[in-house]
Amino acid sequence: MSSLSLQTHWASSQPQLSAVLCDPRGFKAALQSLIQFLIAHQIQATLWLKLPKEEAWWTDVWQYGQKSAGCTLYTLGEQIGRPPDDLAANLCPIPIEQDADLKREYLCLAVADNFVGALLAARIVPRSPVPDKRSLKLYCSTSGHTVAALSTGIKAIIEQSLPTFRAVDSPLDSVPGALPVSGIDRLEQPLDLASPSNAGEQMAASPNHQRAIAGQAVLSQWDRCFPADLLNQRALPLTDAFLTWQLQFQEEMRSQLVAYRHSAKADLNSASQMMTPDFLSQASQELQSPLTTIKTALTLLGSPALKSAQRQRYLEMIAAQCDRQKSLITSVIGLLQIQATATLPPQTLQLATIIPGIVSTYQPIAEERGIGLACTVPSDLTKILAVESELKQVVIHLVRNGIQMTPPGGHVWVAASPHDSSFVALTVQDSGAGIAKAEAVRLFDAFYRGPTYGDSSLGAGLGLTLVQQLVRRMGGSIAVESTPDRGTTFRVLLPVLQATAASCVNSKTEAQSPALSADHRSAALTGVETRHQ
Repeated sequence: MSSLSLQTHWASSQPQLSAVLCDPRGFKAALQSLIQFLIAHQIQATLWLKLPKEEAWWTDVWQYGQKSAGCTLYTLGEQIGRPPDDLAANLCPIPIEQDADLKREYLCLAVADNFVGALLAARIVPRSPVPDKRSLKLYCSTSGHTVAALSTGIKAIIEQSLPTFRAVDSPLDSVPGALPVSGIDRLEQPLDLASPSNAGEQMAASPNHQRAIAGQAVLSQWDRCFPADLLNQRALPLTDAFLTWQLQFQEEMRSQLVAYRHSAKADLNSASQMMTPDFLSQASQELQSPLTTIKTALTLLGSPALKSAQRQRYLEMIAAQCDRQKSLITSVIGLLQIQATATLPPQTLQLATIIPGIVSTYQPIAEERGIGLACTVPSDLTKILAVESELKQVVIHLVRNGIQMTPPGGHVWVAASPHDSSFVALTVQDSGAGIAKAEAVRLFDAFYRGPTYGDSSLGAGLGLTLVQQLVRRMGGSIAVESTPDRGTTFRVLLPVLQATAASCVNSKTEAQSPALSADHRSAALTGVETRHQ
């Protein structure tokens, strides 16, 4: 049996196939952008979907289905999301068989009279025995030629799956109108094959029979789903609109940042010395750089002599710069929030109840990269005074940073121990390549980015700047030691709970802990920057 990979069909339409490397969040953002484009331009499209089973991946799809009357949503496989009841008539699940290649691929394909667009994400096959399910190759196209190639692949998948629906041969062949039943989902009761009429009634009543109809029905009207005249057009009316959609989105984010800066101007006047004119000037340059690249790429896309490979390269350039712009805005806003908000009252915290939970959250990520991650925190360690949400951000940043800096086969250690009567020492050490002392002193500089083993080239370089600000807010300090070929160690000194202060803090701690725990859960899910981002 030949491979069912959609990536192979995509490659057949583009001699020089290229993709953008991203994680699932990047693919989710691209999917959301495409769906919101369809909604904003009121495009009545037919969607072909193969997405992960979690409900979060389907939320935008359901929103589009509710706002676009007359759309059809074909799902390759039994989607496990929870569609609204009013989408029953629009949703057409098509049961399919999947080989190893197809299981690694996810698809969102939109076909309309005035627009075609496709997103294909393929999990990267790891070279090491440890799979990295977070690494994806993301392809994007508004080419009818590419959509036509994908339609060939989808048709082959459906046709190759249909024979497996037949549970038995012959008595059913003589039943007029009988359709094959899925060989995957067997009936609970055997068919009464002695009576062809009884067998036909059982088949008609089976949910598997009804699902099998979808595959055969869509094949019977394939030319209507993928009109050749539409896919052969060189450009559709809304193709250029989609190319500028991302640029408009980034401009809106930039405007929001400007508005935020103006609203916080009074507070920034009394902020720390970090918000100097030099910092703001550098931030402005960093924010404008991706926009300049995007505008240049859009101009080049307008060339009539542009080849398909060049067009794809410019689209990838736009996508990469959009990701960089988003990272910059998020990081700068995070720093502005620290400067513009008052310090929260400290809490009484036990590191032994906080750090192991964070480390266990990131152990699967480290294991997927072939990195060992461990922690040592004594249960009887002196309690500290800090804001729980801010402390957890610091630990998360440093742990993720250590993972980014460590090659496969290395280790990251997190430890806490008494330092003196006033401080507890929290250390995060990695076995990465390390950097020279002259470079190490720049790690806390805003927008500094150095070498890394992770995919963080599009980050903002503000991760450790944020950590330094948070540690200072807690009354502590942070230092770094790094030696080439021997790794890097970050040491954070956190103030301990003094006996005279304990009675003043305990009551506030009990009232604030639940909300701050929720903040940590949010931070752990969304992730944070590393020092080289």
